[in-house]
Amino acid sequence: MDEIIKKVITLAIPGSYLWMIKNATVQAGESGIWTAFIKLNIFFGNYVTVLIVIFLGLAAYYLSEVFVDGLLLQFYQKRLQSESA
Repeated sequence: MDEIIKKVITLAIPGSYLWMIKNATVQAGESGIWTAFIKLNIFFGNYVTVLIVIFLGLAAYYLSEVFVDGLLLQFYQKRLQSESA
């Protein structure tokens, strides 16, 4: 279950980043995503834009590992304490 949560977080962060940029345009679907990439390419260039999205995904994955594992550890410790009492 925790792996599913980590994967959702990993995909949601870069997806929301592209979604916000896409909403700055009036286009939808694939053309909206390409327009978002083109808008980022104007500022950063092709390779840097792809690296930004990849970096956001990797950073989200590693942060989700820390936070999800920490929350699950706290949850299971409380559950173990309540069951033993």
